[in-house]
Amino acid sequence: MSEGSRLDGSPEEFARAAVTLAIRRFGLPGELEASAYVDGFGDLGIDGIAIALDGMPLADVDDIPDFLPGDDAGLDILFVQSKRPDKIKQNDIVLFGNAVRTFLTLNQDDLLRLKPSSQLLGHWQVIHRLRQLAPQVAAAADIKLLFVYSGQWKDFQGVNIRRENVLADLSNALKSSRAERL
Repeated sequence: MSEGSRLDGSPEEFARAAVTLAIRRFGLPGELEASAYVDGFGDLGIDGIAIALDGMPLADVDDIPDFLPGDDAGLDILFVQSKRPDKIKQNDIVLFGNAVRTFLTLNQDDLLRLKPSSQLLGHWQVIHRLRQLAPQVAAAADIKLLFVYSGQWKDFQGVNIRRENVLADLSNALKSSRAERL
């Protein structure tokens, strides 16, 4: 996406722009922009995932340092979903939250049965490895979910309650993790 360009292109272009802008908006390392986009067959309904540990980008298991910071290290995980239509279905946001919960809670065998994309699997492996090496850091991760779409917001009846339920499920799934509002 070039400076000043319009997003009239494909849904992929819109999704890539949404992921890039989300990384910049939340102050995550710019190096993550190239690896965060995971859209395509096997993305589980997630367009982008960005992971940083104390500001250090973690795009691959090999990026995890041999010596991890202490239990007070800051782990940031950003999930992005984008939609182009002017209207979204009431359930789209809930489905996104459920996709994130599924991603975070499945074991590798169950995840592989869903045939995830290689990018999605790589991000899962980073989070799984961090859980093994530094469970306290992983449990206290600052998780952000961002739903981006091109239409006008309509406050669907009941969507806020469902959103809160998904956030509670995510928090419970990761024990003491902080989940930020959608």
